Amino acid sequence: MNAEAKTTNINRRPVSTIITVKTDDLSHMEIILDAFYREAKDVANGTIYPDAKFDYAIKLISASRRIGVNRSWYWSPAFTVDGMPADARVQLVYKPTYIATAVLMNIYMGLNEIEQRRISLPLKQAMTSCLGRSFEGHGYDAEDEIKEVLNIFQEFNAGDFIAKYPDFNKDFTTLYLSSINSAAITKSKA
Repeated sequence: MNAEAKTTNINRRPVSTIITVKTDDLSHMEIILDAFYREAKDVANGTIYPDAKFDYAIKLISASRRIGVNRSWYWSPAFTVDGMPADARVQLVYKPTYIATAVLMNIYMGLNEIEQRRISLPLKQAMTSCLGRSFEGHGYDAEDEIKEVLNIFQEFNAGDFIAKYPDFNKDFTTLYLSSINSAAITKSKA
């Protein structure tokens, strides 16, 4: 059996992701979101599913769904986002989407070419879904939210992904780099 066949072997232990759990209880959504963030970090650093990152990526992609008027792909612990206030959408739709996209970018860098091709389109769509708010939050703390979003992506080595695949999603690359530059300028003025 060649190395590529070993990597996609279906007989490995099954993977799962907490983000598939849906609720309409806000406190449960926060618990799910926190658990998802920890899970994603553990997957990225190899603490869980070290030999099944591709399987995790496929499971994570299958947990996404189309939401909103633009029908973009998102991850959320909420049953529905219809009528959800903007601040809640940032926390419960965009944040898990940033996390999912960041971990997928991280996983992508370690996959073989065949596996990369299988998740390439969903990853591009996920990156596009991150553009909806230009990494901004809601209201007065919008600028602080950009820093939090950048921290999420940096924690999953998005800079390495952008450096290695700058044309993978040009709009995402442009927003990411301009946000990094803006954050650096703001930091230097402080």
